[in-house]
Amino acid sequence: MTTRTAKGTPTLVELIAKRLPPSDVVDRLLSDPRMNAAWRELLRQRANDKLVDAHLIWLERDTPLGLTRDDLSKHSRAECAAAALFVNAVAALTKSPSLKTRAEHDAKASKLAEAAALCREQRQHAAGDLKQALAIVADHFNFQAELIEANGDDPHIIERRVGDDATRVQARMVAAWSFAFYGRRNLGTVATISSVATATETSKQQVVKWTARPSH
Repeated sequence: MTTRTAKGTPTLVELIAKRLPPSDVVDRLLSDPRMNAAWRELLRQRANDKLVDAHLIWLERDTPLGLTRDDLSKHSRAECAAAALFVNAVAALTKSPSLKTRAEHDAKASKLAEAAALCREQRQHAAGDLKQALAIVADHFNFQAELIEANGDDPHIIERRVGDDATRVQARMVAAWSFAFYGRRNLGTVATISSVATATETSKQQVVKWTARPSH
């Protein structure tokens, strides 16, 4: 069965959609007329050309879509950016996301920091190769703890488990990709994409709440 493409769908998005594995998410984003306003909003915005180019090279070289540089060069920069967001939105909205609470995230960092401290403490009573090994392990644990702490804005982190956590995380992932490509999260457009792809009603107000930075 051939999906009828909605008015306003960028031609590059349509080309890529037809080469992606069949899914309800792809069909909805391609055919739902509500996407017309979303595409119109994205096509009028200036995008991060370097990041978009990197994703186009990835699409060309590292995916089985059969795209060529000639295919991509026929389309405007605005269409290329919209297509890059489309591909990443499909990936985010097709799979069930892994998620964790803020408490779980912080607890993992704390355990690693505690392990690093324990290694440093035991190093004081060691000698030779063991002393050197404990220093290396302590530095490793400490680095991992700092890495987790620095990743506190990960879209997969939720403050607490309530309602449809997967939809929240998926919307946040799309907003993160929008920010990466356009320098703005486009929350109204993200709400439309989420609503269409998941066949649920997601409002801009919900997405604003879901993407708000937690206060500490």
